[in-house]
Amino acid sequence: MNYAVNLPADASHYDFNAAVSKASENGVVLAQYPEFNTFFVQSVKAAFAPTLGKSLVDAASPTSRLAHPLQDGHRLRGAHRTAADHRVRGQHRC
Repeated sequence: MNYAVNLPADASHYDFNAAVSKASENGVVLAQYPEFNTFFVQSVKAAFAPTLGKSLVDAASPTSRLAHPLQDGHRLRGAHRTAADHRVRGQHRC
């Protein structure tokens, strides 16, 4: 499943990078929008959202709305693409 992760508008660059790093431990970061403190992650783990939320709270990273599942068919446009983005193309959810 794909998730949109949103940090508060006033989160620092450090907080954003820490959240991306934590998310990449259990998923594949698909795109990053640091100017909006938002990034997208794909994970097959059912507990991804609560696990990420807990790890960010435990690390004292500011959180707002965490790991919202995206609707099927949602496309990311204009994102900062990562190498991982190319690896997940063509994969389908079961």
